[in-house]
Amino acid sequence: IFLKICVKRYGHMTQAVLKYNRVFTSRGNVMKKQLLLLLIAACALVSAWADKTTVHSIHLSVPIEHQNWTDEGYSDNPDFWGIDANWNMMSIRDSGFSFIIGLGAGATKADWNNDFYGDVDPSGADFNFKLGIGYAPIHKENMIFALHGFWALDMKLLSASASYYDADTYCESDFLMLDTVNILGIDGVFAMKLSDSFGIMAGLDISTNLFGIVFYDSDLHDSDDDGGNFWGFGVPFGKVNVTPRIGICWILN
Repeated sequence: IFLKICVKRYGHMTQAVLKYNRVFTSRGNVMKKQLLLLLIAACALVSAWADKTTVHSIHLSVPIEHQNWTDEGYSDNPDFWGIDANWNMMSIRDSGFSFIIGLGAGATKADWNNDFYGDVDPSGADFNFKLGIGYAPIHKENMIFALHGFWALDMKLLSASASYYDADTYCESDFLMLDTVNILGIDGVFAMKLSDSFGIMAGLDISTNLFGIVFYDSDLHDSDDDGGNFWGFGVPFGKVNVTPRIGICWILN
């Protein structure tokens, strides 16, 4: 039944491998039949791809993020901002159904008001992965506008130095931090052709941190009591994050 549906829906690409099903079935080889089904599914995907418009974009984004680290009653509220270089692929069916996937990396900086050290400004690298589905209410040959609900995974590797002193104590500390969060949000993506396939794109993500974890290690030195190393972790929840995007794209109809 599955094979007949594939033939009816995806035509000659499936027929090219369908005839071998009789051979595999007669031999009763389960492994070969499973491989055949995988091949049929691959043909179906390739055939379905021909019915889609694909938009590849290379763009810059400016993530602005607010986190709330909590750990057994202890709470911090760092604010992050940065700039990322991104690649996105958006695939749109004739029905308007849209799928988006993206990768990004860049630099980030945080404004962290630590209870002990005061203002600490960690900075470092930011990496992210994005996956979403949605609908394109505007889907023309030269112009596309799509809306998606998405999930993203963001990871930041940060470092900072801070110092504390009063009448009795002076110490400096080097921080190394790993901040990983799962993000849920919505986005809007606009793309317009300027030539046969080349164009410009712009977008906006509005999201919140669903859950995550942050680890930090502190190397305490130049202290009166030589405190050594300490580490901790928290759960970074978030408020509303905003990420504008702008760049170039290729629209393949």
